[in-house]
Amino acid sequence: MIGYTLQSNLFALIILFIVYKGSRNHVDYSNYKDRAFLWILITNAIILTIDSISIFFYDVPGKHVYVIQSTLKMVFFALNPLPGYFWTIYVYDYVFHDARRMKRLIVIGLIPMVVNVLIAFASIWGGYFFVIGEGNSYHRGSWFLLVPLLAFSYTIFAFFIIFIKRKQLNRKEWLPLLIYAFPPIIGGLLQTFVYGMVTLWPSLSISLLIIYVFIQSKSVNTDFLTGLNNRRAFDNHIEDAYKWKRDRKEIAGFMMDMDHFKHINDTYGHRVGDTALIEMSRIIKESFRKNDFLARLGGDEFAAIIEIDQPSDIEVIRQRLNDKVEAFNRHNVGSYQLSISCGSRAFDSDVDQTLVTFFEKLDSDMYEEKTEKKSKRRSG
Repeated sequence: MIGYTLQSNLFALIILFIVYKGSRNHVDYSNYKDRAFLWILITNAIILTIDSISIFFYDVPGKHVYVIQSTLKMVFFALNPLPGYFWTIYVYDYVFHDARRMKRLIVIGLIPMVVNVLIAFASIWGGYFFVIGEGNSYHRGSWFLLVPLLAFSYTIFAFFIIFIKRKQLNRKEWLPLLIYAFPPIIGGLLQTFVYGMVTLWPSLSISLLIIYVFIQSKSVNTDFLTGLNNRRAFDNHIEDAYKWKRDRKEIAGFMMDMDHFKHINDTYGHRVGDTALIEMSRIIKESFRKNDFLARLGGDEFAAIIEIDQPSDIEVIRQRLNDKVEAFNRHNVGSYQLSISCGSRAFDSDVDQTLVTFFEKLDSDMYEEKTEKKSKRRSG
């Protein structure tokens, strides 16, 4: 059993190292979500290392060994709920993006953590979480079940946040986040109720690998500034759109370009220009439907590919887009105003032939609208 435990722990540590090395160059650790992911990796690695080291001191007599074993077990149990706590922070930031609510969650979530640390420390003498018996043998304490209960409560809380708010996310986002919970819960239940099995922390490493793959795939296809799909994802999606056509689904396209973006950049600087792009991308997200494909193609140019039931759906979205731009301008305390030109219509395979030529025509329609706006301003 010792050999099995060491092998599984070593395998899990290798996975964590690979995930850490890979994610270090692709994850922005300046935000709550990505810092939480880093700390899940670190705490899981520490727990696996402590668990592996403590195995060598099982049933080894000696006073010094007792001190070492007690200290290792105390730290081990004190850290147990931390990965679940950091996962809750990851999910909360991913779903809500609210710094004020996040700070409140961090403080409230720490309260059970502090209680757990105090009980783990007191267990050295009271035997609450663990007991180091004669010959330095390890036994579970009378309050042992409190540890997995607390650790699972964080993970289950995060699971319900994702499940309840899944309609705000697309399937490619919420499904990996939900799947994350299953390996550690299954591994934790096995370890809790089948004495001698060590499956929880290796299982968590598998979950972190799942999230790492999710982060990687998302970062490759996501525009770093706006959070919309990037040009690569747009080109790939056009290929999928051909399949929509084969499935007899009606699709429409939008080409959008911010008006006066160069003026905003030149007058107020690139930082304000980036803010304007972020605000425009937010307006575009709110104007389209949850399952519509939205992309920033580069600079101040955006595109959308949507499925429609009838041509009037296009005008509904265009009107919503214009209304939200006007609402932003009415309430914006900054010096700049937003404006957008748009080319949009339904795809007709007989006329447009390919989606590439379709979007080229939409691009021409967009610049035609932009030119008309300039002519009206000059004449006005």
